[in-house]
Amino acid sequence: MLLSLGSSGVLGYEGATRGGGPPVTPAVVEAVVPAGPRWLAHIQVTNDGGKTGAKVQVEGQLMAGDEALETATAEFDYVPAGSEQKGGLFFDRDPRAHTLRLRVLGYVEP
Repeated sequence: MLLSLGSSGVLGYEGATRGGGPPVTPAVVEAVVPAGPRWLAHIQVTNDGGKTGAKVQVEGQLMAGDEALETATAEFDYVPAGSEQKGGLFFDRDPRAHTLRLRVLGYVEP
C-alpha cells in the first residue's frame, strides 16, 4: 500500500509541475575533441518540457563574425520529457577557434 501511495504521489507531482507544454530542448556543447583530420563537438540536448520530442534536429554553425564558415547537423530519435540525450557534430575546422552557435531546428510529436 505504501508503494502504491508513493508512486501515485510521484506521478501527481510530475503531472502538476511539468505540465503538457511542448518539448523544450536547449542544446549545449560539452566538449570539443580531435577526430582524425576533423573535429568533434560533443553536444547535449535537454527536454525540460512536458512532451517527448522525436526527430529533434540540431544545427551547429561555426561563425566568424556574421559569416557561417561551416554547418553540421544531428538528429536525435527521441528526447523524452525530463531527459537529456547526447550526440556529436563533426567539423573540418576547430570549433574552439571560432564561435559555435547551436540551434534546435525542430521536432515531431511521436
